[in-house]
Amino acid sequence: MIARVRIPAVRADSRPQCESSIATHAAGDTDRTKPAPDPYLRAAELHGVPPAACVAIEDSHWGLESARTAGMRTLAITHTYPRDALTGSADVVIDSLAEVTLELVARL
Repeated sequence: MIARVRIPAVRADSRPQCESSIATHAAGDTDRTKPAPDPYLRAAELHGVPPAACVAIEDSHWGLESARTAGMRTLAITHTYPRDALTGSADVVIDSLAEVTLELVARL
C-alpha cells in the first residue's frame, strides 16, 4: 500500500522566491529576524501547522537558533560551516540535501 504524505516546505531567509511546493517566507516579513524565532513561527503559521510538527533545514548558527527557539526540529547542512562546527547545534547534521529522506525526517 502506498500512502501519500504531505510535507509543507518553507524557507525563512532573505531570498524571496517560490518553487512549486516550497513557500518562501522572507526575513523582512517579520519585525525581528534570525536568530529570533519570528521567521520560523510565521512560516509555520502560514502553513497552519504547529512549530513542533516542523523540521527546519539550516546552514547557519543563527538560523539553527531561530528554528530551535521556535520549537522546531533541525537539520544542519554543511554549506556554510564544517560538520564539527554544527554538531550539537542541530538534531542532525547532513552534507547534502540529497541525504534528506522521509525516513530521516520521521526519526526526528
